[in-house]
Amino acid sequence: MILFITRKHPPSIGGMQRLSRDLTRAVAKLTPTRTIAWGGSAALLPLFVPYAFVKALRTVPRDVQLVHLSDALLAPLGVALKRITHVPVVITVHGLDITYPNRLYQRFAPGWLRKMDRLISVSNHTREECLRRRIAPQQCEVIPNGVYAAEFAAPPSAEGIARLEQLAGEKMRGRKVLLTVGRLIERKGVAHFVANILPQIVAQQPKVCHVVIGEGPHHAAIERRIAEYGLDNHIAMLGQVDDATLKAAYHRADLFIMPNIPVPNDVEGFGLVALEAGASGAYVVANRLDGIPDAIVSGQNGTLVDDPRDFAPTVIELLTDEQRLAALGRSAHDYVAAHFDWSIIARRYLDSFERVIARRGIKD
Repeated sequence: MILFITRKHPPSIGGMQRLSRDLTRAVAKLTPTRTIAWGGSAALLPLFVPYAFVKALRTVPRDVQLVHLSDALLAPLGVALKRITHVPVVITVHGLDITYPNRLYQRFAPGWLRKMDRLISVSNHTREECLRRRIAPQQCEVIPNGVYAAEFAAPPSAEGIARLEQLAGEKMRGRKVLLTVGRLIERKGVAHFVANILPQIVAQQPKVCHVVIGEGPHHAAIERRIAEYGLDNHIAMLGQVDDATLKAAYHRADLFIMPNIPVPNDVEGFGLVALEAGASGAYVVANRLDGIPDAIVSGQNGTLVDDPRDFAPTVIELLTDEQRLAALGRSAHDYVAAHFDWSIIARRYLDSFERVIARRGIKD
């Protein structure tokens, strides 16, 4: 049996929460599992770690062969569980959980992670960050995030469509829609996009609307850029939305855009939203940065932009050919379904777990 311990899980909202839900669900279809999860307020998270530790100690004797921790911040819990139970521990490393710019964390976290039986990095970029911290190459494996492609491809619900219409219908009506989904932080590049790229697109494609879903500390900065450049009629800031509304937005989008910018010690570990968009039939335009190239293959499910100056021309060119864009959207879905569906990714996780368990058996 595999024991999953995750500190970010529904009903709380976010990409890591969806990943946690989908990974545990997918692996449970292949082998017996149990999950210890926290889906509440982050303010109460310090209480979850001792709770998870005690509950894990009670659970491990019941035929648990391996413990999987959802991210590197739980590494101290993994060290303690290994020391007491001698059960192998695997951690998925995402990005910021390895590069977090705190001197104390950077002093101790690499040592904790070296004690794990395996680190699963969501991208090659994240694996490189692990190697930079002197974690052994043979300890690090790359398995990308997954997506339930068929669920995203299915038509959105009437409720989701109605809610999207209520939030942004007036601005979207009769317009090409560019969609961005994610936490509003600097590296997502939304403020930069509004100031430097969107004006170029609007000049060539006046009937365009940029829909932004998510919340975060850069919300006010984005609003200032919108006012400064007079783009209020071309941007709809929706904040956090429920899954039905998010799905409706993916299906309404003509293009999904990821205008990420480089920020020291804050990386895009993978880009799960790129898979969700592609599975929904939306072609992606993204800057070639951090772990994004592990989620997007140019010409398959999106276009990776090497020179940021080419971002606006790329979007404009794609918007001018509706038939080509529709075909690219269908191709994006097919590519994501063939390479990133959870039926494939969960099997890779289980294969990795089984190799760790077998190796531990040989050592014992």
